[in-house]
Amino acid sequence: MLDNPEPSNTAIHLSRHRQEILSPNTKCGQVMARVSFSKPLVMNSQRSLAIDIIKLAAAFGVVIIHLEPSTKDAEVFTQLFSLFAVPFFLMISLLFFINRVNILPSPRLLSLRLDRILVPYVVWSVIYTLMRVLKYRLGGETLPINVVGIIFFGGAAVQLYFLPLLLLFQAQALSVILLFRANYWRLIGSSVALGAVLFGYFGSAGGHFGFNHALELGVLYVTLAFLLTYTQAAVNGRRTNLVIGWLIVALSVSTVFLGYPLNALGIIRGPIVGYAVAALALNWRLHITNPLLSALLTCSYGIYLAHFGFLECFEFAFDKLGADLTPYTIVTKILLGGVICLFCVGFIAIVRSHWLSAYLFLGEKANIKIQKTGAEVTANSKVLARF
Repeated sequence: MLDNPEPSNTAIHLSRHRQEILSPNTKCGQVMARVSFSKPLVMNSQRSLAIDIIKLAAAFGVVIIHLEPSTKDAEVFTQLFSLFAVPFFLMISLLFFINRVNILPSPRLLSLRLDRILVPYVVWSVIYTLMRVLKYRLGGETLPINVVGIIFFGGAAVQLYFLPLLLLFQAQALSVILLFRANYWRLIGSSVALGAVLFGYFGSAGGHFGFNHALELGVLYVTLAFLLTYTQAAVNGRRTNLVIGWLIVALSVSTVFLGYPLNALGIIRGPIVGYAVAALALNWRLHITNPLLSALLTCSYGIYLAHFGFLECFEFAFDKLGADLTPYTIVTKILLGGVICLFCVGFIAIVRSHWLSAYLFLGEKANIKIQKTGAEVTANSKVLARF
């Protein structure tokens, strides 16, 4: 979901960081060293268009998922997206997070770019809470507010749980990276791990994530994200990932229409499907020269954040007009989902017209150059530090 990282020109040398690896002579230390010092997955001067295309399809899929209730055929159509959309977003976001943090000799809070998640999370939580209060007021009801859920676990809207969940998984990944560095970083890594355990436990126990195994799921996603980082560093690993990716995709389609075999995997299914789709995206080479289409492909994060507001507005308007579209058919899902996405794209274009709105609503930090005299401030439209 979160955008691809800008390429880094930092030269990565094994000798520079070797002293920071804990017990490099052990088997575990050697594995972590290879993961940490492999070249970054995105080093070219362009965004990965294949990843952007799949993210945009997944964002559209999230809109389709939230158009409920559905007819029987539409439910099968929805399952095609629910099987891969969120798992892919989690896996690819973790992959870029690990790839970015691994190349840093000493990760700092600012280098983690947590504001990319936290700033839009706060803004959209306020917006969706106010929308829900207004909706209940217009209906003559009082909104039951779960303050803890809204503040910490995305309770303001159905899709916002993803951001705290992603932060939880990133904390787990960061703790693993830091635990294999020098003693000072190991202490910080242990603290991060403890914080992740507490946050994941209370989130799961309170039902804020919608399921009760957030920590276990995080371990699975983080493990496979490290594995994908490791295997993508070698030609044979990339070839193997392509085979695994197509195999899992074929089994996923079989699962949607036949009910097996992936349903038997339980909570492991999501991370495995996320790994497969991410592997295919990473190894799919694609070039697009149309600037308008290229700009459209960067809208997946904004669509994910904004779509539920437009969905609520449309359904509220339909209800007042007496036009009940439910249960949604495949056709109505595609049409209404497409219209909602177009409204989101228009909204994104508007907020990107100013650096402050882009930062608040999308977490995109413009490259603002402040002159030494303090009199002239120029903004470059190029968005920095996407991940």
